[in-house]
Amino acid sequence: MPLFSKGSNDDDRYKTGCVGILLPVFAAAYGISAIIRQRTPGGVRYRPTVGPEAVEWGIAALGVALFVHAWGFEPYRRHPWIRAILNVIGIVMFLKGVIRGL
Repeated sequence: MPLFSKGSNDDDRYKTGCVGILLPVFAAAYGISAIIRQRTPGGVRYRPTVGPEAVEWGIAALGVALFVHAWGFEPYRRHPWIRAILNVIGIVMFLKGVIRGL
């Protein structure tokens, strides 16, 4: 193996930067704004969601952000327990936001 070749266990900076940090920041910003304003943006065909439903969608967006961060942030490969805990918390938050009454 050459001296400067990249091994399979090396950190991938692009994956960590884009998938592990940048995408979760955008998803978390959407989730936090939906929780604070208690309103989600509507599209051409859809009306905006307001009130408690918007807060639930915000919680679901935060769960997706946490899940994507846990899978995209490469240093978590060295700490599988932290990665597993973050994945479980992200899935629970997503389900809490999507399924009413949980």
